[in-house]
Amino acid sequence: MKDLFNSVLELLEAVLYEPIRLETALANLSEKNTNLFSWFVMIPSALSVSVGATYLSPPYTSGSITLILVAFAANLSLISTLPLILASVIDFHAQKKQRTANVNYTFNLCRFGTAVLVFFGPLSILLRETGLTGGIGYFLILLFLIGYYTMIVSRGIQFVYDLKTSDAIRFSLTSLIITGFFPFVFYLYLSGSILHIIL
Repeated sequence: MKDLFNSVLELLEAVLYEPIRLETALANLSEKNTNLFSWFVMIPSALSVSVGATYLSPPYTSGSITLILVAFAANLSLISTLPLILASVIDFHAQKKQRTANVNYTFNLCRFGTAVLVFFGPLSILLRETGLTGGIGYFLILLFLIGYYTMIVSRGIQFVYDLKTSDAIRFSLTSLIITGFFPFVFYLYLSGSILHIIL
């Protein structure tokens, strides 16, 4: 158990502080363990966003628990799906710049980088104490964490694709914007399908 815990911490340290070391940290792990560790990151991240968002929106009722559970399921599905799309878009941009494909590293970087969302809950407590609740607080925290996530991904892809800092930041931002449209497309598709069934 101690080795498992140390391996997860080593991965998180590599992703959050030195993305250059991520390949080395992943080299010692099997694909099965890497997938298992990713759930150790994504589940607390999704839960933190769900609880933090609910905490920023008082008053709390007995229905708040249901809201947290539904939001947790939605956040977890989003957090587990979007890194794959983001990594594919980044790798596509890099290959257009005549760089060697490395989608596996980029996917793991994007997947484990979602660990920054764990800070959503603690930041929501701080913002609520300052009076920034509701949508404003939610937007500010999300903006900060997306910026931090972009920085992590930029540093990682700068190393793996041998990019200039400006190119790495541009790739990350462009890919995040493109990837951000996917949930809306899925939502519109789902809404259209439901309306089609009802009508």
